[in-house]
Amino acid sequence: MAAVVMTDTERDAYRATVQRRTLRLLFGTNIAGGIGTTIGVTVGGVLAARLGGVQVSGFASSASVIGAALLAVPVARLMSRFGRRPGLAAAYLIGAPSVPGSWCWPPQPARSG
Repeated sequence: MAAVVMTDTERDAYRATVQRRTLRLLFGTNIAGGIGTTIGVTVGGVLAARLGGVQVSGFASSASVIGAALLAVPVARLMSRFGRRPGLAAAYLIGAPSVPGSWCWPPQPARSG
């Protein structure tokens, strides 16, 4: 297969096109992620209020914020040393076990009737 030879001008134009497309993709996925996070936090609070009462409705949001705060510095150090992918993988692996626990908390009292 023959190599494609481009002039400097063509290479710059191609690079600008790829950068614009990549920027649009990152912008769109960042918006979608922000919407998903907002919906998740909101639904988590409503679900906690329905399952455990108003007293525990802020627990899901608070636990998420505290967990993110506790992991921020260690994961940032990990990323600066090994790169973004290992840091993100470690953060997801550390955070994943908390998901089943958040579905089971607070314990439900036995209901009669």
